[in-house]
Amino acid sequence: MLKPVKYTFSVLLLLFGLTTVSSCSKENDADEKEEHEYYISFKANGKLVEYRDQPLLMAGFAEQGGYYLGGITGSGENGSNFGFVIVNDSPVTKGTYSSLTVLSGGKTGVLFAYKQKDSEVIYSSSDIITALHSTVTITELTEEFVRGTFSGRVKASDNPDISITNGEFFVKRVYDYSFLNQSDK
Repeated sequence: MLKPVKYTFSVLLLLFGLTTVSSCSKENDADEKEEHEYYISFKANGKLVEYRDQPLLMAGFAEQGGYYLGGITGSGENGSNFGFVIVNDSPVTKGTYSSLTVLSGGKTGVLFAYKQKDSEVIYSSSDIITALHSTVTITELTEEFVRGTFSGRVKASDNPDISITNGEFFVKRVYDYSFLNQSDK
């Protein structure tokens, strides 16, 4: 598998893993107020999906082997997760990023992943060979947070495609993805 794609999936799986572990160990405290109300919100085939669990909404950025990665993820009730990874040949900044495309022997673009509540099926915007249309626009990018919009389609084997529309995100930015800078073994 191509290196950039390998790292894209690694980041996405790590982010999904972090949100899943955090959601299993988090205690509910309705009285706890956050300074920022982070969120990920979109419509999946017309049905509103929202993630508002503050510790489970995050963005991270890294560089590996000449590729720059930006990952955003959220987790919700009953194991539901949504996230995307931007793979680029220059640092991820404000701007619009679209479906995966071949560039210099690797892949650049956006990869969505979505797991519906009470399901074990993970939908993706690409199976590496065929990419469905997906777009992310980062409108604000600071040391503290990332904000923007997204839309696209996700698919899974033997399941109908899911249309992702009206996507918006405002998530906390985290930095520690040093594991990506380790050499392959």
